[in-house]
Amino acid sequence: MKTSEMIIAFAGDFIETGDSTEQKQSRLNAACTAWNIANLPKHQRRKALQRYLQRYREENPGVEDVVFLRKDMEQLIKQKTMQERLKKPLRK
Repeated sequence: MKTSEMIIAFAGDFIETGDSTEQKQSRLNAACTAWNIANLPKHQRRKALQRYLQRYREENPGVEDVVFLRKDMEQLIKQKTMQERLKKPLRK
C-alpha cells in the first residue's frame, strides 16, 4: 500500500471536512503530524503534542483556543495506535 493510500485510510474523513483546499491541506498536515506522534514511544507523545499545539498557536496568532485541534489530534493519535495494535501478532 502506498503512503498516500495509508494516510487517506487513516485520516481521509478528517481531511475531507475542510471547506477549502487550504483547510484540507492544513488537515492533511495535522494528520501527518498525528501519525508521526503516534509512532513515538508512548511516554513521548504528550510532550510532542504540546509542542505541536504551541507551534500552531505561534504560527496562527489569531487562534487562542486549540481545544478542538487538541481533541482532533488526540483522536487521530489514538486511532493510529489502535491500528498498530491490531496489526501486531499475538505473543504465544
